[in-house]
Parts: sequence; C-alpha cells; structure tokens
Amino acid sequence: MDPEAAETSESRARSRTCPTALTESSRFRMTRNLMDDPEHWRARAEEARVHAEQMKDPETRRMMLGIAESYEQIARRADERLRDTQKSK
Repeated sequence: MDPEAAETSESRARSRTCPTALTESSRFRMTRNLMDDPEHWRARAEEARVHAEQMKDPETRRMMLGIAESYEQIARRADERLRDTQKSK
C-alpha cells in the first residue's frame, strides 16, 4: 500500500474511533479558514494585549504588545485577501 493511501485509511479509521478526529483535508480547510478570518486574528491580538497588561516585566510586556501588533498585521492582510476575493467575483 502506498504511503498516501495508508494515511487516508488511517485517518478514516481514526475518525471512526474518535468522532472528533480531523482528517488531513479538514485540518487544511480549518487552517485555511483561520488564515482568512480577520476577526480571528483581531481576537488573538486583543488576547495578547490583555496578557501584556498583566505582565510585570517591561521587556516581556513590550514583546507581548509586539505579538499583538503582529496579529493585527495578519488581520489586515486577511482583510486585503477578502477584498481581493470579493473583487474577483
């Protein structure tokens, strides 16, 4: 049996024994949907800002705020992709 077929067979078996198990294709779709969801990334940014407010160490707080800004940048890119997709329809 080739490795790809074995993986597919294994994924199906896992799905039968564990209803919440994800197949490779469903993981890809889920990941893809998150990458294209600006609200998901804005929520992560807000979460990072909340954590930053609770941090005592200034350098760690600065780093967490940088992470929040990175999430905001990802959200802006997701917005751009959505606009581009809507324009092309």
